[in-house]
Amino acid sequence: MPVAEDADVLIGSDGIDSAVRAQLYPSESPAHFNGVHMWRGVAPHPHILDGRSIVLAGGTHGAKFVAYPIEDPVAEGGEALLNWVLEVRHGERAAPLDRANRRIPTPEALAGVADWSLPWVDLAKLVERSTAIYEYPMLDRDPLPRWSFDRITLLGDAAHPMFPMGMNGGSQSIVDARVLASWTVPDETTDPAR
Repeated sequence: MPVAEDADVLIGSDGIDSAVRAQLYPSESPAHFNGVHMWRGVAPHPHILDGRSIVLAGGTHGAKFVAYPIEDPVAEGGEALLNWVLEVRHGERAAPLDRANRRIPTPEALAGVADWSLPWVDLAKLVERSTAIYEYPMLDRDPLPRWSFDRITLLGDAAHPMFPMGMNGGSQSIVDARVLASWTVPDETTDPAR
């Protein structure tokens, strides 16, 4: 059931399929898919190198593994939660793109890492110890001519979605937060557009 609220400002930070963006640009084309899915999971894993290292292996688009700790290990050589991502390229799809963030069964994920061999990470063990593994399609959209209209603005993937590579999203969110913090709402008494 829809809910109506009064607000001074509307910030649409509701993702790549932003409802706010769709209101501002109703004739925009769908998001672009590059054929790569990301399998993401979190699992306890032994300390890698100094315990704060990021692992990046592969490098060809659709064949890359990234992992980094999301907590400090209890002790030197101990285990810590490791966030991991495996890029997987699927063949041509006859069916529409599944945007439901499909849960990957463990046997499918094990098959996906079977050809990988990394000296610091036991990928099969990492997959088996993950509480859940989800598949996310790599999507982006064409740039917009503008993100803000009077007291409405877009933020994050609603404004400028991009393929999540090289920490693009994290870096961009810092820039967005800084810009938003300095943004001033137009004054009703001096704004000629009102």
